[in-house]
Amino acid sequence: MTLRRILLVLPAALALLFPVSAPARAPFKAQLTTSSHTPKVNQPWHITVTARTSSGKPLSGRVSYEVLLKGRVVGKRSGGRLNRGRFTDVEKWPGAAKGMSFVFRAVVTTSLGTVRVSSRVTVKR
Repeated sequence: MTLRRILLVLPAALALLFPVSAPARAPFKAQLTTSSHTPKVNQPWHITVTARTSSGKPLSGRVSYEVLLKGRVVGKRSGGRLNRGRFTDVEKWPGAAKGMSFVFRAVVTTSLGTVRVSSRVTVKR
C-alpha cells in the first residue's frame, strides 16, 4: 500500500474507531431573565430563573450564580430553591464593577441534571 493510499484510508478508519457524536441535549429547559443587561451600581437588579421539563412541567431544584470576567469565574453565590419551577432574586452590583462587562451565569440543578444559562452584563454608574 502506498503512502498516498494510507493517507486517504486513514481518516475513514479513524472515524469508524472514534465516532463523533452530537453534543448531548440538555435534560430540561432553563431560562434566565434579568431586569437589564446594563445594571446600575448599588441599584436593585432583578433576576428570574425558570426550569421546566421538555413537556413544560415545572421542576424543583436549586439555583446558584457564577460571575465570569473574561471567561474566568470571579464570583460564586448560592441563590436558592426553585418554587414551582421559578426562582426570583434581587442583587446589587458593587461600585468596583462600574464600567466592566461580565457574564452572569445561573447554574440550575434538578433531579434531571444541571443546566447553565448566561447573560452578558455591563455595569453602569
